[in-house]
Amino acid sequence: MHLRSRACANAFGLALLMLATRGASCQVDLSGWPQVRMEVLAVDPDGAPVEGVTADAFAVFDQQKPVSGISLESIHEPQSVCVLIDASDSLGDGLSVVQTKVRRLLKKLPADDEVCLATFSNSIWMAQPLTANHGAALQALAAIKPAGGTKLRDGLIEVASYMRKTARFHSRAIIVFSNGADRRSAASSRELKQELEAEGSPTVHMICLPGAFGHALYKQSDPNRGAAFTLTEVGGGLTYFPHTILDIDAIVDHLPETMRNRYILTYKAQNAARDGHEERIEVSLDKKHPTLGAIIQAPEGYYAPSK
Repeated sequence: MHLRSRACANAFGLALLMLATRGASCQVDLSGWPQVRMEVLAVDPDGAPVEGVTADAFAVFDQQKPVSGISLESIHEPQSVCVLIDASDSLGDGLSVVQTKVRRLLKKLPADDEVCLATFSNSIWMAQPLTANHGAALQALAAIKPAGGTKLRDGLIEVASYMRKTARFHSRAIIVFSNGADRRSAASSRELKQELEAEGSPTVHMICLPGAFGHALYKQSDPNRGAAFTLTEVGGGLTYFPHTILDIDAIVDHLPETMRNRYILTYKAQNAARDGHEERIEVSLDKKHPTLGAIIQAPEGYYAPSK
């Protein structure tokens, strides 16, 4: 399993696991404004979490200006996790396979996480609202049936809004199982971006499934590849392209551990105005620390408080 950038993917074909090279909202806490607290992931080229990263290993730029006085802490706290399943007929017979893999994922998630289960097709269905009872989500999984239409953006917006209002834990994530197609959403990509950059919105991880599970690999020209990258760039998470059905098992086995091992990066915003302005940020490893071998996945922006 390897992590590659989009450029490498275009040059060398499909990788099993690809990391979107820029994040978006991820988890941003502005309750102490102008203090900014954000969750970041540090993973190695195989997608495993990297531990022991320190604040001096980070380079942070706010509106293209270097930020000083940052702090970093490692956290392993429970999360609120919603699994969002493509139940549209674009997956063909693949829905039953997806249900099997989601069942495996739900059993791998830490017992103290709260979970929910939702689907999208021509409509959005909350099959199981957030609950500490993972067994309830497993039971709801069996009731999912295929339907027509594909409203991926609408589904993400609805689930993200639901989680901001309802989630028990500050740390939130959506795990999407889909081929990346979106043919019926009313919401635009810009509206989705604004939704996911709202304070408290979840990180989005996507397992991008083949349109037909009989094919071992994506075709290089598959338009859904680009859609998947765009979605996770907006949502600040990881993009996975499994080669085979067995690869999906490897992904769902290691993703919960990667999600569990997170860092909180804290710094003071350079523009402290409470006017709702959009802040653009860049977070990466400092060039002085190349031996860490970590890839940083962090927000690319957020909206400042307006009052």
